Amino acid sequence: MSSFGKRFLGVSFIIFAVLGILISLTGIVGIWRVKTTLLDKIIQATDILDSTLSTTYDGMDVLYDTLDKGMETLDSTEKVLFAMANTIGDINNFSSNFLKLLPINITGLQQQDSTSDSQGTNQLDTIETEMENIASNFKGINFAMISAQGVVKDYQEILNLSKDQIEFFQLNFPKWISTTTWILTILLAWFAITQIGFILQGVNFYRSAGESVESSDNNLN
Repeated sequence: MSSFGKRFLGVSFIIFAVLGILISLTGIVGIWRVKTTLLDKIIQATDILDSTLSTTYDGMDVLYDTLDKGMETLDSTEKVLFAMANTIGDINNFSSNFLKLLPINITGLQQQDSTSDSQGTNQLDTIETEMENIASNFKGINFAMISAQGVVKDYQEILNLSKDQIEFFQLNFPKWISTTTWILTILLAWFAITQIGFILQGVNFYRSAGESVESSDNNLN
């Protein structure tokens, strides 16, 4: 190989090796900067998510307690309505039996009392039936609220599982990032070290080219 070719090859080796070292150093600095920013952003985002889940869980607790109190109220109201319906039924039966025992002999009064008794009995029967229907509706609402409580509990379990996963992520993510950063740093540093060998090889090519020129001059002399 000519001296010019050796010098060109040597200078090329040196230039590309220096560029490789600069790229490696820039990459190392960039990785550590990105690591800090990335950690801050991820931790901030997971903190917001964890706070949101905690607030939602507390809201579910309030909803569960509200449903529980509502069920107690409906249950008490249902019992009161059934008791009132039973009382009205007893009153209805008592009034019907009592009026039948009265010794009324006048035909007109008997007909009038019979008609009044029939109308009063029908009204009391209607009131009793309506109260029983309302109480039954309250019982249906109570069952629906029990189902809603089950859904709330299931949702709270999902929230707890999500919070556990977020806590695990927050605990281990910095370790994962640090490990990845060190691995990339070592790889880039190893790449930079290998460029030193190319620089030395380029210097040798350049020196050998100079020595070839000197030897040629000596031969000419």
